[in-house]
Amino acid sequence: MPAPRIRPIILAGSRNEGPLRQVASQDLEALIPVGGRPMVAHVIDATLSARSLLDPVLVGFPEFAEVPQLRDQHTVPAGETFVESIKRGSNAAGDVEYLLFITGDVPLVSGEILDRFIEAALAHEADFFVPVVRRTLSEDRYPDVART
Repeated sequence: MPAPRIRPIILAGSRNEGPLRQVASQDLEALIPVGGRPMVAHVIDATLSARSLLDPVLVGFPEFAEVPQLRDQHTVPAGETFVESIKRGSNAAGDVEYLLFITGDVPLVSGEILDRFIEAALAHEADFFVPVVRRTLSEDRYPDVART
């Protein structure tokens, strides 16, 4: 049985108007540097390195075309709302069996993590899967990281 066609949709259409604004001057959250690279570039790399995923669709802003690490990505404009951005990403996904939605603000995600999540999800029959991490586990593992 061939592997299912799974398209990642990276939702990176948020303006930097929340708590991150206190520590980062970038107008777009996705472009906040983490380790010298835009935050969303780490998410793109994770989706590209996951063996179970096709190339991603990036939902974001026209300004992404000016950023070398984002220039070659298939990008569609973000919607006015989160739901509209989901619809736009879905419409750009092409002929696939599944979609994997991920936000552009999780720079610590890896291809291995995505593959493990997908493997676990495909072992069950359901229409929708959401990864959940207990807050205490996250705080124990990353005690010095402030949640935003």
